[in-house]
Amino acid sequence: YATDVAKGYDVPIMHVNADNVEATIEAIDIAMEFRKAFNKDVVIDLVGYRRFGHNEMDEPTLTNPLPYKQIQKHDTSEVIYGKQLIDEGIMSQDEMDEVMENVQKEMRSAHDKIDKNDKNDNTDMS
Repeated sequence: YATDVAKGYDVPIMHVNADNVEATIEAIDIAMEFRKAFNKDVVIDLVGYRRFGHNEMDEPTLTNPLPYKQIQKHDTSEVIYGKQLIDEGIMSQDEMDEVMENVQKEMRSAHDKIDKNDKNDNTDMS
């Protein structure tokens, strides 16, 4: 594991599948509670992948064709979790679509705000 270097320190290490939203949140909650109780570090190994490569110049289908063939077929975390919530009857498809639309609007708004903001003036970033 990438976290093997942390084995030399007296810290807990948790491995979490990034596609499992609830397990990821639980790991974060445990880490925060541990930190609060013992004032010690915690390592979370969030196991996932980069859907679009390492940077804007990377073309992962050329640099790593086999893994990225699988990644292209793999649903995103939001799709996986959305299906889970719908299957469990927690949300309807219409409710999920509305949530996703609202998230996209909020992300676009934040992006537009950053584009309009003076790069040296970060006072209006709330």
